[in-house]
Amino acid sequence: MIVCTRCGVNNPDEGRLCVSCGHKLQSMRSPGPEMQQKEFLSPLQSSGRGGKSLRALLWRCLEVWGVLVLMLGAAAWTLAEKRWEPGVALVGLAGVYAWLRRG
Repeated sequence: MIVCTRCGVNNPDEGRLCVSCGHKLQSMRSPGPEMQQKEFLSPLQSSGRGGKSLRALLWRCLEVWGVLVLMLGAAAWTLAEKRWEPGVALVGLAGVYAWLRRG
């Protein structure tokens, strides 16, 4: 029998809802042998280098924002001057920079 946690009425083992109040039943049965043999997850362990990885991430974000600002500035300058050659050169340089910084 499963006892309803809301109203305390006894319900059949097969029931999913309480016959009295309709509350969802939670089984109080002990786990079977197959559940007892499974290993539980171990707690998360800190690698001890959280500060270094966070610092590297912040520097990488700063680098990305810097490149983005430079590219937008170059695009604005290219549009203002109505010349496309410097814009193409800057996009090419940005591609080379990204290729060198990959990984």
